[in-house]
Amino acid sequence: MPPYARPVPSDPARPVVPDYGGACVSRVVTALLGRIEAGFLPDPVAGAEQTVLLVLDGLGWEALREHAATMPTLAAFAGGSVTTVAPSTTAAALTSITTGLTPAEHGIVGYRMRVEGRVLNVLRWSWGGGRPPDPFTVQRHTPFGGREVSV
Repeated sequence: MPPYARPVPSDPARPVVPDYGGACVSRVVTALLGRIEAGFLPDPVAGAEQTVLLVLDGLGWEALREHAATMPTLAAFAGGSVTTVAPSTTAAALTSITTGLTPAEHGIVGYRMRVEGRVLNVLRWSWGGGRPPDPFTVQRHTPFGGREVSV
């Protein structure tokens, strides 16, 4: 079995925890950029000159496997399970993907955060009126290793 095709525990009594040293969303971009060992990347991706990173928020590995007939193209892609971060919020995970850091390291831990005495909606980067804070004052880590990426 290739290293990227490892199974995910499906025992609901045994939660899946982040694999911060292995196949975790916090390591995908750094692996793609060649900054860390990329043994968990599928063979067609490892060493590729260009890649497209498609993030389908909320689509877990087990759901993809269970509904493979509904999503045959996605199910046919090479690869395997990748754990998310804790807390497993969209804001924390997207920031981990782009920075290569865990939520404890980059500081974005939820959908809403108290910043400058106000509640910041991290996904919309707004706080219900007025100019929101400069992102660099809230999260000081350079995304994508400082490389320009098309979004």
